[in-house]
Amino acid sequence: MAKVIECRDKAPWVWKRGEPFEAEMARTDRLFEELMAASNRVDLSGDIAGLVVKFGVADGYAVYRVAKDKPLTLEHIPYGDAYYIDWRMLKGFTKADIVEMAQSDREIRQTYDESGRRRRAG
Repeated sequence: MAKVIECRDKAPWVWKRGEPFEAEMARTDRLFEELMAASNRVDLSGDIAGLVVKFGVADGYAVYRVAKDKPLTLEHIPYGDAYYIDWRMLKGFTKADIVEMAQSDREIRQTYDESGRRRRAG
């Protein structure tokens, strides 16, 4: 069973007074890219702290990072529209569920490029 916590450091993710929208989007996109790069380095056969999982919500995603492997603790990441999914859904997740989601996501990203076109083999 997963425990769900709020983002431990929201400051980098929130709009800063006077910041143009385009600058905010560029800044938070860079943060998200760094977060995903760290997530991609997580070994799924070991401690999965740092792994990012996303759930489709409305026109975006609810983003969570594994804050702790044991006990499984998911930290909300307020990226984009900062969507959440119902905490009761998350509480039922196990480490095996999170690893399965991550494996599937990695396989999809290996199969398709950023434009959605299938990558060529070889």
